[in-house]
Amino acid sequence: TDNVFKSFEFRKRQKSKNHDDVGDYDVLFIDVDKKLVWNIECKFIHKVANISEVANQQKGFFEQGTYHTKFQRRINYLENHMSDLFDCLNLNYSNDYKIKNYMVTNKLFEAQNLNIEFDIITYHELEQLIKNPDMIVQ
Repeated sequence: TDNVFKSFEFRKRQKSKNHDDVGDYDVLFIDVDKKLVWNIECKFIHKVANISEVANQQKGFFEQGTYHTKFQRRINYLENHMSDLFDCLNLNYSNDYKIKNYMVTNKLFEAQNLNIEFDIITYHELEQLIKNPDMIVQ
């Protein structure tokens, strides 16, 4: 489809504006019919064998890796620059658009003891949402 953008960077796509360097958006999908922007962050989670490895994985992912804070920074930037996004993609923007932010992993993974403002879902769950977009809670 024409409205799927991989590795999207504001700074590279819209050089005429002085955008912050928030890194790239793994996948952005603009659903014009439903007025919905899918912001997808993709992460691979390694297999763990025991509870100790689960704890180490959580610590590495959320404390040392700061993947969630980087994604949240991109979410905030996108929310504040939606009109710029549509402008550089030559799409018509209106304030009716909603953003759904998903961190998509290859297996079930939860942010234990951490308050985050986006959903962490599996690839399988993403497939289900794509097939049944009415399941999306606004």
